[in-house]
Amino acid sequence: MNIDHNGGVTSILLAGSTGSQAVQQLWAYKKALEPRFSLAWLAGKLGIHSRGNLSETLKGIRRWPRKYWKTLGPILELDELQSEMLAFLLERDEATTASDLNNLNREIETIRRFLQQRFFKFDHKRGLTLLASDVYCYFSMHARVIKEREIIDYFGKSRYADILRGMQVLLDNQLIEKTADGYRRNDSNAKFFSFHQNELDHSTAFLRESIQDAEEQVPRWIHNNKEACFGTTTMSVKREQFEKTLTQIKKDVFRYFSELETNEGDTIIRFNMQIYPVISEKH
Repeated sequence: MNIDHNGGVTSILLAGSTGSQAVQQLWAYKKALEPRFSLAWLAGKLGIHSRGNLSETLKGIRRWPRKYWKTLGPILELDELQSEMLAFLLERDEATTASDLNNLNREIETIRRFLQQRFFKFDHKRGLTLLASDVYCYFSMHARVIKEREIIDYFGKSRYADILRGMQVLLDNQLIEKTADGYRRNDSNAKFFSFHQNELDHSTAFLRESIQDAEEQVPRWIHNNKEACFGTTTMSVKREQFEKTLTQIKKDVFRYFSELETNEGDTIIRFNMQIYPVISEKH
């Protein structure tokens, strides 16, 4: 398996069918990158006295005891979501009932979808507009060639010029392609748009456009609690606890994204979130 330095850990987790196999491959990968990852080093980190037992466990001869399921990820320098994925894979190795197996498979699939979207980043050749992303989501609801008039009818004829510009952005970025009968989506894997550090100008423009759109939608949706959620609050917090909580919120939100997103959708939604200090630390 060819693994690059940036996506290596994620690609291993996505490819591993069992927790034991994932640990074997992660260990081999880490050892190849950093000499300090030795059997003695790992034994010390885990508090295991018998290197022979540890070697057999790494080879899949022995099972990983439950007490190591959640500690292996951080020791192997996986981030929080990757560590959670590894722990669930190891737990699935030990599942004995159909109910436990189904529950674990649901958890694993949720994380897998998010890791896939985080791993398969999209380099913008031209700035993504809000409407272009909406049009792209429309394509995800149809596994067929779509005619231009269908897109115009869905988003409204009054937005004709903007829709054409949005479609051109998608064409330029090769996310859709033109056929003899209309247009079709190219990459079924690219569901969430990710901006790299060298694209902060694009990201800022896109986020501001999203917030402006939300402002315009407030009168329409503020009273519809079934299909929309608008709210705001201001509070005093401990900065350290806020930063920890924000990390958890972002993790949970992206898990919701993974649970919601589907190629068989019938509705396009806008999911905005703004959380920030009222006054910066430097003020």
